[in-house]
Amino acid sequence: ELVGVLGNNVAIKFSVRDSGIGIDEDRLPLVFQSYIQEENSTSRTYGGTGLGLTISKKLVEMMGGEIDVQSKKGEGSEFFFNLVLSRTEGDEDFYQLDRSLVKSDFKVLLVDDNQIVQDSINEILNRWEIKCHTVSSYHESGWQNKLDGEVYDLALIDSDMLVGQPDLSLKTLKENLSLTNEGTIAVLGSNLSAIQIGKLKQMGIPVFFNKPVLQSDLKRLFTKLNNTVTQNIQAASASKNNDALNGRTENANKVRILLAEDQLINRKIVIGLLKRYDWQIISAENGEEAVVKYSTEPFDLILMDVQMPKVDGFDATRQIRKLEETSGNRIPIIAMTAHAMKGDREKCLDAGMDYYITKPVDSKELIELIQKVVSQ
Repeated sequence: ELVGVLGNNVAIKFSVRDSGIGIDEDRLPLVFQSYIQEENSTSRTYGGTGLGLTISKKLVEMMGGEIDVQSKKGEGSEFFFNLVLSRTEGDEDFYQLDRSLVKSDFKVLLVDDNQIVQDSINEILNRWEIKCHTVSSYHESGWQNKLDGEVYDLALIDSDMLVGQPDLSLKTLKENLSLTNEGTIAVLGSNLSAIQIGKLKQMGIPVFFNKPVLQSDLKRLFTKLNNTVTQNIQAASASKNNDALNGRTENANKVRILLAEDQLINRKIVIGLLKRYDWQIISAENGEEAVVKYSTEPFDLILMDVQMPKVDGFDATRQIRKLEETSGNRIPIIAMTAHAMKGDREKCLDAGMDYYITKPVDSKELIELIQKVVSQ
């Protein structure tokens, strides 16, 4: 929201509103302090370590702004901050799609019941002059498409619409979504398990996007579709968009590292620190998913967050060590934790972890430790 203009500077208010559980009034002054959460267990309903708002506050203040929150218990919260920024010339080409890559009558079907997702994707596609028809359920798409006789070149479908569908096959899916013979399906998800992804991949669905879907995600997808070589779409899209999600590798000799971390921003930070090295990083969003991926894919090293929902890092490590009793192998596990209290290191080692580093991660320490482990 534009708050004011002064010469070449603008004051902008950024806000994020949710309809979640809200925050008790007496805890509002504490939410920007480190490690403050409603839950304190290592395996809990809500993920996180209690550092996100502290980091956000420091970043906003470094930019000369202020951050605050309004909340009502049981109704949700609104976090907002104000910044004064200088105007600059934007690169409009960055946001444009080369329309020569997409045929003029290209049609997209969006199947998602989230209004925000519908609005954001439609806004992007309208800007590119690509026709998009939106429905709120998988079944609605079937009977409505039969009524209007439309066929589509691309279907973007929420993963929740597919999970649990009986007797689902690529053939019936394409029929119900009224796709052309060469039509492509892309699944939009936020918390797909490794098992669910595996089942969708077995069906022949290779393209997955994490929500929120970014303009760059769609631009990359349309670039890959390119009118004629649909046979190459599946391999190209999967390798470009889903390495971290699906664990594919172009070079079997690369060191494969499993990163178990529930916080997206923390995963991005670690991947960013390690991307200059010839290591392949495959992500798991909780301990349960980490155990599944370890049991089905080869890895050389695991970076294991301690605090994660569903199954925490301690229990995930114990389960992995139990599996190794049968295989006879032992994979090195590095614990990553925001805890820095006396006895935490011993607790990690007792659970079966081999090494221990604290958050925020020191890049030099992490890289040197990984190099030490993989060279052994």
